[in-house]
Amino acid sequence: MATTTAWIMSALLLSMVLAPVCNAQYKAIMTGSNERPAPEDAMEEGVLEVDTYPDHITYNMALESVSNLLVAHIHMGPESAAGPVVAFLLQPISPPISSPSLEFRGSINATELVGPLMGQPFSAFLQELKSGNT
Repeated sequence: MATTTAWIMSALLLSMVLAPVCNAQYKAIMTGSNERPAPEDAMEEGVLEVDTYPDHITYNMALESVSNLLVAHIHMGPESAAGPVVAFLLQPISPPISSPSLEFRGSINATELVGPLMGQPFSAFLQELKSGNT
């Protein structure tokens, strides 16, 4: 019993040491009307939670009342403009998805950046995120 407890504690401590430290967390409430130009069919509401690390982000996206979902991505630029796409949360899919609710999660690193951030260090994306320009 003591050996098992010691092994479990060792494994727990090792996982705590090896786990990357999250630098910042972001949460965004999304609606289809936030997309520019606003699509005819969209979701009613969604929540995107992002944890940032020096070399990647992890995200969880929960969507409600989804109609004809084709793609999910992050734009760079002010909220009022249709800025360029810099990262995909969900690659383009066919046929589109419609569902009362969807949830998906993933991660993005520097090799997955597109548009004006393609080939840039991941810190460039993190700076845009931190400044609210995404």
